[in-house]
Amino acid sequence: MPPESPLDKATHLLSDDERHAPEQAVLRHEDEAQLRKRLASLSELQQEVVYLRFVHDLRTKDIARHLGKSDGAIRMILSRALNLLRGIYNQQEEA
Repeated sequence: MPPESPLDKATHLLSDDERHAPEQAVLRHEDEAQLRKRLASLSELQQEVVYLRFVHDLRTKDIARHLGKSDGAIRMILSRALNLLRGIYNQQEEA
């Protein structure tokens, strides 16, 4: 079995809450699918940085130390990943 990717770990956390009404659960599932699709468009490194920043709530300097990169490089990777996600979201909203 292949190791779980950061994307798999992050989207798994989204589906852990079972307290919603059935209609909300369906909408949540659709939102999760859209998020998974958007995140899949990122490189593996971008996915990992986004995962570490927003799921593990690590600071960029901690992510940099963990990945053996500079803080500036991590900030750039995160910025580009978020800009890419915004662009994808905006394109889909306009369609």
